[in-house]
Amino acid sequence: MSVKTVPYETIAWSRKPDNFPIEILDSRNITEPYKVIAFVQANAGKNHSFQDTLEKLRAAARKIGADALAWIPMLVIRLNTTD
Repeated sequence: MSVKTVPYETIAWSRKPDNFPIEILDSRNITEPYKVIAFVQANAGKNHSFQDTLEKLRAAARKIGADALAWIPMLVIRLNTTD
């Protein structure tokens, strides 16, 4: 499994402790103000469980000092290259 983190700013936030609870929020339903500090993406494939993937994302969020992860719905388009 690979996890990619792309910071959105040059400010270095303090790393969170390993037991810091990272909440998963639905970006369509967030009502309080928030700041996006990075983009975090996991490519897990079929060999990793959903829970395993979430924990890897949470660990990456803690590392960059995030308080939560906002889930952003994405449209994935797969092209059939074999005709």
